[in-house]
Amino acid sequence: MDSTISFFEEARGARNQVNTGVDLIAFDAWGRPERFPLEYDRLLLRPPAGDFEPDIALIDRHDSSVRVVLKYVAQQLFLGNESAHLRVQVNAQLANYRELFDGDSFVVGARRFQVVGLKPPVATLDVYTPPHRDQKWVLEPGRNTLGRKGQRANLVELDDPTVSRA
Repeated sequence: MDSTISFFEEARGARNQVNTGVDLIAFDAWGRPERFPLEYDRLLLRPPAGDFEPDIALIDRHDSSVRVVLKYVAQQLFLGNESAHLRVQVNAQLANYRELFDGDSFVVGARRFQVVGLKPPVATLDVYTPPHRDQKWVLEPGRNTLGRKGQRANLVELDDPTVSRA
């Protein structure tokens, strides 16, 4: 595979549609906002190249190798800068890979973005023993089912008195 072609050009339909309730507000050079709802588990920011249209076009950049990817995984949003020569700032600090939280802002080229509507998880469950060592589950309010699909299901209820809180 050509290293200048990302996952998005290869398998655009492989993204999963998700109902996140999260919006990405993009501000142009004059401070005018434009709303982009986060509707897929991955969102691509880059300049347009040929027939390929990114989710959010970075029109101030002309280098087609510039790519910033937002990934939504288990109610968490991550920013990944796939371009070694691009400086991305998150909350005024340089970052190549970072978890984003509600209200965070980041700058790519001349555009500033802000994350709006990202709800923090109620709790996380970290596992320290095999076979799931170093795995983390995000727990939502109420009852949560954990485990491998088709295998034993473990139920965790956050309001149960046996659940310890940190």
